[in-house]
Amino acid sequence: MTITVNPITGVIYVPKVDTVLVQASPTEIRQLDLNIFRLALRDIEEDVHMRPWPRTHDHNADVTVGGVTLADVLEILEPYTVTFEDGQYAVNLVGANSNVGDRINVNQVSVRSANSAGLVALTDIYNSTEAIKRLIENLRPHHTGVGNIWYWSPYAGSDTLDGKAPESAVKTFAQAHSLAASNNHDIILAMAENPLGRTITTESIVVTKNYLFVRGPGRDFEVNAADDNLDAVRLDGAGNSFSGAVVTTSPTSTKWAIHATNEFPLIKDVWVADAVNGVHFEDGEYAVADNVKMHHNLGIGLKFSGTAKHCDIIDCHVGSNGSDGVLVDLTGGHEVNLLGSTTIHSNGGYGVNVTAGSEGLIIGRTVSLFNNVLGDLNDQGTGTIDHSRQLQQVHEAHYNRRKHDKDANTITIYAADNVTPLRVFDADATLSDITPQ
Repeated sequence: MTITVNPITGVIYVPKVDTVLVQASPTEIRQLDLNIFRLALRDIEEDVHMRPWPRTHDHNADVTVGGVTLADVLEILEPYTVTFEDGQYAVNLVGANSNVGDRINVNQVSVRSANSAGLVALTDIYNSTEAIKRLIENLRPHHTGVGNIWYWSPYAGSDTLDGKAPESAVKTFAQAHSLAASNNHDIILAMAENPLGRTITTESIVVTKNYLFVRGPGRDFEVNAADDNLDAVRLDGAGNSFSGAVVTTSPTSTKWAIHATNEFPLIKDVWVADAVNGVHFEDGEYAVADNVKMHHNLGIGLKFSGTAKHCDIIDCHVGSNGSDGVLVDLTGGHEVNLLGSTTIHSNGGYGVNVTAGSEGLIIGRTVSLFNNVLGDLNDQGTGTIDHSRQLQQVHEAHYNRRKHDKDANTITIYAADNVTPLRVFDADATLSDITPQ
């Protein structure tokens, strides 16, 4: 059914299907774009049977006043009135000022007009909003979300909606992902709307589109995949990011809480806890984990494998995992950097386990490794540089010189095997002389 005009009764009839659903519950809300409405009326007026009858409306286009573009004005003319298909729903009139609200034939439908003497054309509003969004997003060092925003609400959303606003959020991640575009820097915003506590989705989050970013609100949103044979979060696109959520798996899962397989993934401000295995960077390059908590997982906290290279782990916490805190198991990859205030402690295996064939692990001097059951560092790879150990040895050497070995002539810095000397300094060297830069 389409919009119709009865020239004898003067009734303009608008069927429900010609309006757009913007909210399904608790109250059904629909929307009528008045510019589309007037064009439909104009088409009807041009039909042969309408030519003897008076026109249905007047329309004044956008006008610029003082540098501001004011929106259209639509006026329904006498003797015409407007009837919406009866039902218990509301209709928002958008896109122009109008007198439609004054020409309504009243029934159960609630018609909402938003006239304003200074209603600005939507193009101007869009351009201003887009400029602000880009200015804010470009404050980020990378993974800037300057594309479209899609809203995802596992608790209150509906996949029949368009996902373009919080009140029209979709229910499943799969639907949100289908709406987003690849290589457009789109954002999927996860919404925590459960009034009784944490919003939990049991859907496996699989991202395959490049430069698509999934952002959550924080610890009140959780991903806990119901399928034990799927990663809870899997980032297969280039340049994906995932942030702002708790991620876990069931104790019987065979997969990872988070698994990234392509170049330049970003995982930020995420809590990975009580899963079987934590975070896995497989292949790809320039991975970044920033402020990620990987703790109390049954197996490995963090793993690098395959051809992964140039990976940065910044200000992360890897603790109390059942096996290794960090496993570096590369075959063709190189350079994993543990940086910032990263802390690796109390893991059931090694704090950091570097397998044979792995190359180029760098541990920054502000990284802390302690209380790991099998040892803090098991280095079977090549090219490992452990600044944190050298700094610890410097402090221990100065302590021993002050307290026990005041007559010692040298301070020696040893390799990880505690046997091979790396550097020897005079006993009167200052701390800044010895500390690795």
